[in-house]
Amino acid sequence: SLSSTGAKWLTTDPPAKLREILDNGRPDTVAFDEGKAAHALVLGTSPELVEIPGSWVRKANKETVAEVRERGGVPLHSDQWERVHAMADAVKRNDLALALLTSGTPEQSAFWQDERTGVWCRARFDVLPDVVAGRMIVPDYKTAASARPDKFARSAADYDYNQQADFYLSAVRALGLASEAAFVFVVQEKSP
Repeated sequence: SLSSTGAKWLTTDPPAKLREILDNGRPDTVAFDEGKAAHALVLGTSPELVEIPGSWVRKANKETVAEVRERGGVPLHSDQWERVHAMADAVKRNDLALALLTSGTPEQSAFWQDERTGVWCRARFDVLPDVVAGRMIVPDYKTAASARPDKFARSAADYDYNQQADFYLSAVRALGLASEAAFVFVVQEKSP
């Protein structure tokens, strides 16, 4: 099935890149680890988070990092560990963000067949929200260098977030989950 991310890659990169990622996975990066860790803490889902203090250049720590990743966990430097926990605490102190990210089922997958093309599609909602009076607000949690609207707009354009929003709302429509739906980003800066 085609995901929003897969659709983005097909429209921005050679198809061989998507094939490589599907066959071998995406390479792990520190930024990707932090985002996964923040999601896990904010949404209350897996994966396992493991603090690995000290230098990651040391052989023993390199091996520990590899072991954690091999079992599906997220290795974090001590400063990352503190940062993502502070981020999760900040979200929990924001009433609107907390309501958006806790009113529904976290990390919910959806599958549907596109009516026009026949292609099977999939989406993984950060939170599949509860429907209220036939309406649904679909939140998506993003970590960013800046949450300033003008700066986040540039990031949203760079990462094709508009395409993601449309893809997820297509899932809501195709599956008849709500009569009306809106998509909203909950953006959190990585630094305090």
